[in-house]
Amino acid sequence: MKVNLNDYFVFGLEIPEKESKTGLSFYSMGATESREKFLAFSQYLLDNFSGPDKIVVIHTESQKVIDFDGFMKTIGLKKQRGAI
Repeated sequence: MKVNLNDYFVFGLEIPEKESKTGLSFYSMGATESREKFLAFSQYLLDNFSGPDKIVVIHTESQKVIDFDGFMKTIGLKKQRGAI
């Protein structure tokens, strides 16, 4: 899937929730609508969040859910400082 980083993306966490139909609930952490904001917010999450494998990104136009950790490795974004 080709992704334009200038599109609208929502970042969040999928957390277990017994009451939901799928057993998961989505906790939104932020949204971006430009390449610069996407890369800056992604870098912030990588540097400050101890579990990037729990983060998902939703491409709102296509409704595709993207694994944050794998996607960041694909585009070559790396931690610049230790997570807290």
